[in-house]
Amino acid sequence: MTMSIGCWNVRGSNLRPKQEEIKNVIKSNNLSLFAILESQVRFNKLQMTCNKVFGNWMWISNQDMCPKGTRIIIGWDPDEVGVMPLDANSQVMHCQILFLKENKRIFCSFVYACNYYIDRRKLWDSLEKHNCSINSAPWLIAGDFNVTMELVDSMAGNSKISRGMVEFNECINRIEVQYINRNRLHYTWNQRPKGIHGALKKLDRVLGNFKFIEDYPNVFANFQPYRNSDHSPMIIKFPIKKKFRIRSFKFVNSLTLLDDFLPIVANVWKYEIEGFGMYRLCQKLKLLKKPLLNPKP
Repeated sequence: MTMSIGCWNVRGSNLRPKQEEIKNVIKSNNLSLFAILESQVRFNKLQMTCNKVFGNWMWISNQDMCPKGTRIIIGWDPDEVGVMPLDANSQVMHCQILFLKENKRIFCSFVYACNYYIDRRKLWDSLEKHNCSINSAPWLIAGDFNVTMELVDSMAGNSKISRGMVEFNECINRIEVQYINRNRLHYTWNQRPKGIHGALKKLDRVLGNFKFIEDYPNVFANFQPYRNSDHSPMIIKFPIKKKFRIRSFKFVNSLTLLDDFLPIVANVWKYEIEGFGMYRLCQKLKLLKKPLLNPKP
């Protein structure tokens, strides 16, 4: 059993084809929460767009911080998760997520960073301040950072480390987060070729702090193939362990009617078995099975 949440830079969700594609991503991945990045939805169309995309889900956005159109919208299934918004600006929304069936909470930040590195400094400052407030609780960060982290994250463009990359890495080091397990696409953004020229870059990431990785070691991010956006959808899967059901100890009372019952038990109980007490008990009970079920005539 798996709980899944998603995040995707859709490059605008005003038109019906984009809205239908978002709904397909949610349905095909059985998502309980989905963050739309770069939605570009105007305030007067926000309610209508969210109703079309999310149906009876609940949703929040950072519309109030975005004069040119909503940048981040978060929708969720209230039967599966609870979401408490904590803080937001035009580039990030910080919230707390409660997985209702498991009764577990994590902090989560959804990011859509600005293109210009100086503007991104507000994002780095927000992440660092939020890191100080969560008190080492599990924290997940997902989104489009609009900057590469290393030279290998780009197949085209500059071959030098930019000032934006330096500041991004400095922030990552200060808040002490790292990649969670991930698979499929590495280059999450593609620039459609103009003639023979194009580009592939890793701009979208899912990061976690030490506590998150410690508490959720099996969680992984699936970067799916491109759809009708130049960014890859990010699907984060939380494998949920089934609860172990303790079975009651069962014993066939009729075995005590055997003439040799007590001698058989006494004989087996004389064996010396090394280990902890519970281990020794289990081993002796196993040794009793054969002589009790197949007593000598």
